[in-house]
Amino acid sequence: MDETADIYESHLRAMLAPDPDGDIVDWLEANVKNMPGPMPGAFRVESTPYLSFVLRAMTDPEIHTIVVFGAVQMGKSTLLELWSAFIAARTPGPTLLLQDVDLNAKDWQANRLRPIWEATPAAKSKISNTEKSNWHTHQFQRCTMWVLGADNKRNLQRRSIRFLGGDEVWSWKKGHLGEAQRRRTAFTWNGKSVFISQGGVEGDDITNLWNTSDRREWMFRCLACDTQQPYEWTQLIYPEDAKGGGGWDIEAVKKGIKYKCKSCGHMHDDSFAVRQEMNLKAAYVPMNTSAPKGIVGFHWNSLCGQWGLSWGDLAEEAINAKRAYDEHGDETARIEFKQKRLAESWVENPDEDGGEILPSGYKMSDEWTDEAAMVDGKMVPAPITDEHKKSKQFAWMRSLNVDVQRNGYYAIVRRWATDGKSRGKEWAFLATEDELRAFQLKHDVSNFFVFLDSGDGPNTDAVYRTCSKYGWNATKGAGQNEFAWRVQTPYGIKVAYRPYSRSKVIQVGAQSCKLFLYSNLVFKDALSRLRRAGAHTYPEDFGDEYRKQMQSEHRTKNNAGTPIWLPIGDRANHLWDCEVQGILFAMMSKIIGKGKNKGATVAEEKPAVEAETA
Repeated sequence: MDETADIYESHLRAMLAPDPDGDIVDWLEANVKNMPGPMPGAFRVESTPYLSFVLRAMTDPEIHTIVVFGAVQMGKSTLLELWSAFIAARTPGPTLLLQDVDLNAKDWQANRLRPIWEATPAAKSKISNTEKSNWHTHQFQRCTMWVLGADNKRNLQRRSIRFLGGDEVWSWKKGHLGEAQRRRTAFTWNGKSVFISQGGVEGDDITNLWNTSDRREWMFRCLACDTQQPYEWTQLIYPEDAKGGGGWDIEAVKKGIKYKCKSCGHMHDDSFAVRQEMNLKAAYVPMNTSAPKGIVGFHWNSLCGQWGLSWGDLAEEAINAKRAYDEHGDETARIEFKQKRLAESWVENPDEDGGEILPSGYKMSDEWTDEAAMVDGKMVPAPITDEHKKSKQFAWMRSLNVDVQRNGYYAIVRRWATDGKSRGKEWAFLATEDELRAFQLKHDVSNFFVFLDSGDGPNTDAVYRTCSKYGWNATKGAGQNEFAWRVQTPYGIKVAYRPYSRSKVIQVGAQSCKLFLYSNLVFKDALSRLRRAGAHTYPEDFGDEYRKQMQSEHRTKNNAGTPIWLPIGDRANHLWDCEVQGILFAMMSKIIGKGKNKGATVAEEKPAVEAETA
C-alpha cells in the first residue's frame, strides 16, 4: 500500500512540478538530434520561423484545435513529427496520427516518425520494451500512439484519444474529419487536435474548419517603412521589359522580379538574405476576431520561404500555369499552384454554359498537319512522316467516343495534337454494331482509342461484350471526383489521386475488356475550359444538331453548394457526352491534365481497386 502511495505521489509531483525544459521550441532544438530527409541534422527552427508559433500553440492549454494551411515543401508535416516526439517524452497520452491512407501512413511511420523518435533520446527512452511489432501501433511509457490512414473509417472509431494529429487533410474523404474529431470527446479539457493541410476546395471539411478558426496570417515588416503586411502574390512585380509579343521571357522575369511594399512601394530583392530579414520581425495576425475561443489557424505561403524556391521560380510556375489555361484550357496547374504554393482553397466558379462556342474555320475533310501519333508506344508530335507510319505499332492520336443508346450509337472521331488542341473529324448516328465498326475503320482509329459509355443499365452487358470482341474500352461517369492510384515515385510507392480510375478488368466469358470510371464534374469542367480557350474545336459542316447538343448542359450548384452539371430543359446531350468521354483519352495520354503525381510514370502505376467480373 505504501509503495502504491509513493508511486502515486511521485507521478503527482512530476505533473505539478515546473517544466524543467521550458519552451517546446527550446526543448525540440535541444533534444531532436537528427531530422530525416535530404538535409539531415539537429532540428533548428531558424530557417522556418513560421513553425515556432504553431509549435508553441501545441502546448498552450487554452487552445484545443489548431488548423494549419501551409505551402508544400516548407516543413508543415514536420510539425506533427516533432509533436509526436514531444508527446512521447513530455506529455504522454493516447495519440492518433493520421495520414490520408494506410499506405502513406505506413511510409510516414517508417521513414519519418520512427527515425525522429530514435533520434530523440528523451523519446527513445520512453519506448516500451513490450512494444507491439506492427507498424501502426506504438507503445511508449503511459502512451499508446497509433499511426493510421484516415480513409478507412474503422481507423477513426473505437479509440479514445487525447492528442489527434491529421496530415494532408485536404485529401480526406468527406465526413472523416468530423469522425476523427469525435475520438477526443473524453479529453475535451486537456487534449488537442492539430490538422495540417495545403489548400483544399471551397466547401470541403478542412476549409470549413479553417473558416471557423481565427485565421492567423503570417505577416512581415517592410524593410524600408516597417509596415506590417501579409505576403500577397499580387505584390510580386515582374520587370516591364520581360514581356514581348511572344509572351514572358522567363529568365528576364527571374532576374528582375521584386516584391513591392503595399505601403511605401519599396522594392524588395529576390534573395535568401532579403527573405530572411523580412521574416525576422514577422508574426501571425488573426484575421477572424470573432472565432470561438480555442480554435486557431495558421497560414503561410511560398513567398515567405527562406530556402528552396525563389520568387522567380514561383513566377515561372505561375506563368506556365496561366499559359496552359489560356492556350488549351488546362486548369490543373492553376489549381495546384493556388493550393500548394499559396496554400489557399480553390473556389469553383459556376459556368452557366459559358455562351455558345462557334465552329472554327475548317471542314471535316480538311487535312490537319498538327495531329500527333503513337509510334512504338510513345507519343510523337507533328509532323508525322512516312518513316513513322512504317512502324508496326503506329496509331494516329485520334479517339472514337461513343454514347450508347438502345436503338443505336452516337459517335464522334476527334484528332489530337500534343499541345492539347483538337479537331472534330466526323460525327454520326449509327444503327448497328457493324456500322460502328465500319466507322472506326473508315477513320483509322486504333482499337485502344475507342471508348463506349456503359452507363445505361440495360446496355451495360452488351457494351462489355462489344468491347471485349474488338479490344475497345468501356467507360462510366461517376459522382466522385478522385480515384486512388498506387504509384511509384522516387520516394517509394505512394497513393495519388486522379479524376479517372485505373482500368477494371471485366470478364465476359473467355474474353475481357477494360472499364474506366471518370469524374463527371472534372471531365465536363475540362471540356468546357478547352472549348472556351479555343483548343477544342469543331468544323463548320458539323451541322446545327451538333451545335445544339453541345449547349445541352450548364454548370451550377446543388442545394448543398456542390458544383454540378445539369441538363438544360429536355435538350438531347448525346454528343456532349461523347465529347466528355474524349477527355479521358486526352488525360490518359497526358495531352492535358498532368495530374497530381508528376513523379510517377504510367508504366509503374498499380491499381488501387480490385478487378471485377461481369
